[in-house]
Amino acid sequence: MRTPAVSTVGFARWPLEFRSLWDEATANAETAARVLRELMRHPRRASQLVDEIAALEREGDRVTRDLRRELGERFALRLQPSHLVPLVEALDEVVDAIDDAAFGVSLGVDALPDERRQVLGAVVCDLVRDTVSLTRRMHQPVDARAPVHERVHGLRDDWHRELRAAHATAVLDRSDTMRALRAAMLLRRLRKLSDANQRLERLVEIVAAELD
Repeated sequence: MRTPAVSTVGFARWPLEFRSLWDEATANAETAARVLRELMRHPRRASQLVDEIAALEREGDRVTRDLRRELGERFALRLQPSHLVPLVEALDEVVDAIDDAAFGVSLGVDALPDERRQVLGAVVCDLVRDTVSLTRRMHQPVDARAPVHERVHGLRDDWHRELRAAHATAVLDRSDTMRALRAAMLLRRLRKLSDANQRLERLVEIVAAELD
């Protein structure tokens, strides 16, 4: 029986087919985050940008299906960390949450002040980008991953601070009830994205420990 070729980078002991698909999935997530940032900078372009994110979400679903199939067909159990399937699903959930957040932006274009919305978009894009970067470093020693972890933790603190500020600015504003409701809806979707990203980060560390 032919042994599948394995990558010498990243998932060093795993088949190249899986590594290639994982690279597709992570690049797709990073692109979705960048488009979300663009949408939050220019919400009047919602029609175009929401469609782009929806297409990326569908592509993420396709790659996730291929990854699950690769795990089922290619991997010997001794090569597969027990949390690898949840890791794959967690990355897909991040893209799903980006898609959901984009829809929320399109429904509440004026829900948040421009500056507040743009800052949220920049922080969440960086947060997703750096968390995805950790998935490419799972094979590295803890010390090598530490700087990226520190950035992720700092960005998460920034994210929660900006969410609180946005809530105080828009949701608690009693002068426009409908706008406050739209803001609350958008912030709920953004918190869902933050939760999905944090789950991905936790699973990265679990899989990294299993690789040690």
